[in-house]
Amino acid sequence: MELHKKKFHRKEIYEDFWENVNVCWLIWQRKIEYVIRN
Repeated sequence: MELHKKKFHRKEIYEDFWENVNVCWLIWQRKIEYVIRN
């Protein structure tokens, strides 16, 4: 049970990490678009 809980927790951290990466990627795309336009 304890091991399973740990695994699940790690999965949550991994998902949060990818969510943050996606947000950073969107921000960078907007910055690049802004630079290209100006």
